[in-house]
Amino acid sequence: MSHRVDYADLYFQYSRAESWGLEEGQVKSGSFSIDQGVGVRAVSGEKTAFAYSDDISLPALQQAALATRAIAAQGGEHSAQALQRSDAPKLYLPHDPIASLSDDHKVRMLERLEKIRARP
Repeated sequence: MSHRVDYADLYFQYSRAESWGLEEGQVKSGSFSIDQGVGVRAVSGEKTAFAYSDDISLPALQQAALATRAIAAQGGEHSAQALQRSDAPKLYLPHDPIASLSDDHKVRMLERLEKIRARP
């Protein structure tokens, strides 16, 4: 807040995906992926800087913030007010759909679906 930045924001992303493929009663394919990261944007006058890290940790966030801080030296004499912490309503339940079923249960479900699909 003290480096002459007019506006700054943080963007956090964390998503996981899983897929299973069944052919002729056997699991033939499967995948699991994690996409995560944090972005920092700072605006000073007409200049905008953005930095990103695929590691969501305090050191990574601090490094991204330092990378965007370079625009402050080129900005105007404005200062921003510090934001106050507030309790926001919870929009999403802490439910992990990937972990809600065991791998065996997922395969059995695929087998049942394959049998239904094979019916004339």
